Amino acid sequence: MNFHYEFNVRHLTNVFQGMLQAKVEIIQDYDKMAKLWIHEMERIYGDRLVNAKDLATYRAIIFDQAKRNFPKANINKIFAKDDPEPLVFASFVESLDERKYDLFPNVDALSARMKEALNQYNELNAAMNLVLFEDAMKHCCKIARII
Repeated sequence: MNFHYEFNVRHLTNVFQGMLQAKVEIIQDYDKMAKLWIHEMERIYGDRLVNAKDLATYRAIIFDQAKRNFPKANINKIFAKDDPEPLVFASFVESLDERKYDLFPNVDALSARMKEALNQYNELNAAMNLVLFEDAMKHCCKIARII
């Protein structure tokens, strides 16, 4: 539809590279595997979309594909219209030092880890008093994934 939406096999490879960041002992249940796949698809394809209409179309397609490929997974909360469940995987869920790519169970756990990281930063550098609202925390996780 848009000339700037150019996807190729490299993008699909990036989805699998993202999934391979998670270790087998972390992704033990079926639902978490489905959520990991949805998360990686969102990071590779969804993050490149430029308007709300395209993102809504993408989310409808990914919901249908997730239901088809993971029929037993409980993913309805992720795609809920009102108050969807946040889907944030990061390599600092357990601790800031131990790198295990896992799912944050909720926004409160994400907030606690981000505040811990901010406090650790402030101890070593000039104090940076940030307001960590939900969208900002999600963007920080996206940036950390890229870096």
